[in-house]
Amino acid sequence: MKLVVSLLILAVSSLAVAQENTQACSNFAKYEAIRKYKADTGTVQGSDGIEYSAQLLKETSTQYQYVVEISDNNEDGEYWTLAYTVTLEKKTCKKVSISEPEVVSASGNEE
Repeated sequence: MKLVVSLLILAVSSLAVAQENTQACSNFAKYEAIRKYKADTGTVQGSDGIEYSAQLLKETSTQYQYVVEISDNNEDGEYWTLAYTVTLEKKTCKKVSISEPEVVSASGNEE
């Protein structure tokens, strides 16, 4: 009985650590995407500030792959959302690659 309880505790603990690492790497993925976005676009005049989110797309034995969406706007009333695919090393959350942005949505100030 003690063995069963010990194995159950070990399994739950391992799952909790894996979820924490996935969340921690998610923050690194957001950082890498924001860094690339800011390097590519610079300061956007009249921006209300960016909004961003990350979703785990794929997990292998050595890597996590996230899709990070970044939304922004400018003083002309234009809004856009870009998606970056960010691949990270699983153990260290170190960037392996980041894609060029893909436009998810865009709207202009139709006059």
